[in-house]
Amino acid sequence: MGAPETISPTIFRGSDIRGKVGKDLTGVTAEIIGKAYGTYVRRKEGQRVYVGHDNRPSSNKLADAFVDGLVTTGCRVIELGFVPTPLLYFASVKDNGSFGAMITGSHLPVTSNGFKFCQGSRTLHGESIRQLYDIALEEEFTLGDGSRSPSKSAVSEYVEHILKLKIHKSGMKIVVDCQNGAASEFAPALFEKLGVLVHRLHCDPTAPYPFEQPDPQYSANLGPLQKLVREVNADVGIAYDGDADRLGVVDNRGNHIPADRIVAIFARDVLARNPGAKVVFDILSSQVLADEISKNGGTPIVWKSGHSFIKDKLHEEGALLAGESSGHIFFADRYFGYDDGIYASCRLLELLSRSDKSLSLLMETVPRIFTSPEERPHCPDDKKFQIVKDIETAFRQDGYQLTTVDGVRIHFPQGWGLVRASNTEAVLSLRFEAMTADELRSYREIVWEKLAEIGQRYNVDFTSV
Repeated sequence: MGAPETISPTIFRGSDIRGKVGKDLTGVTAEIIGKAYGTYVRRKEGQRVYVGHDNRPSSNKLADAFVDGLVTTGCRVIELGFVPTPLLYFASVKDNGSFGAMITGSHLPVTSNGFKFCQGSRTLHGESIRQLYDIALEEEFTLGDGSRSPSKSAVSEYVEHILKLKIHKSGMKIVVDCQNGAASEFAPALFEKLGVLVHRLHCDPTAPYPFEQPDPQYSANLGPLQKLVREVNADVGIAYDGDADRLGVVDNRGNHIPADRIVAIFARDVLARNPGAKVVFDILSSQVLADEISKNGGTPIVWKSGHSFIKDKLHEEGALLAGESSGHIFFADRYFGYDDGIYASCRLLELLSRSDKSLSLLMETVPRIFTSPEERPHCPDDKKFQIVKDIETAFRQDGYQLTTVDGVRIHFPQGWGLVRASNTEAVLSLRFEAMTADELRSYREIVWEKLAEIGQRYNVDFTSV
């Protein structure tokens, strides 16, 4: 069966491949994707490819079929097996920027899965992902005698590198919630080797996810973590998404700390040792983060949401730190500039061990502003970008100042509202910020009313959201 009948173009997203298991992603699909990726690698004069997978029930079989496809193109495949995504990035970086592929559904429900691709610390996205589809569609695959072999040292080298971090305070206590995902066998053991007392929560990789989506940015998913942090008087609580490239943070009082505020604390630390350094953050992040970077002598750079875009911008600008409001955090200071939730949490422990303040007291030094959680109303893939364009046109005609680096940010007198199309899901992404609760409510109503009006043109109902 040819690729046109086997592969849906809709699974080729802005930063990766994602689809429903059994419908969009099957063993046949995975093998064709492997052949397409192997052909892409060989055309780029590469040959070595690291492959890892998460612990979803479908991941092992998809990975096996994917590798079968890779080998037919002449690639030398090093199989990492079950690992967190950051460990794949690490292996690729340490092997002189070899290519890599991770089979993971990340934070999506277990019924979904996907593929992430990298070369060293950079992630394939945009045109590169479109090239993979074109190769699969044309079926003009490179042929060669490849090989597959297990990795012998990647895991131990990753652990050894992270253990270079130093915890300067004895008796630190952490609660770690791995959501029964890919960090389950790695993160708790790492923390213990760093000398930290660990309380485990949802750290069984053979158990189902405790929530529909293993996503630490959903407040409802953090309830058990917040409760246990309070019960055991922990210094901090950490939660990971399904493949551990993102994290969520709970302070010692059990309060969820938004990712952009955690990045503000990291920025202070990095800038104290690297005056004038650049820090990249996504369009969804609070203005407070930009202000904190400037106040501490750094250069704030706002960019498109999406881990691939932020990663590219970090390397392009020579920035030492980057962060997304979704919990992707990238250190090029003492690390390699890719998103690693496990490494970021270890850096947070190191920072706390050097401070005479608890995390809750540290966070009190970061100015507060009224910010809404991210809202993600459903919007069909074939309509979402046009609806965002129409929002831009409407507010521009009304005389508002706009920022259009990613979607459209509408600037109000004392805040902003953002509407953008998700790169990975059939949803829009909205967020609002203001100096007062009344202003926040007002700005939100203005944008939602306009969105509902425009949605009617495309038979998309936003009025009930």
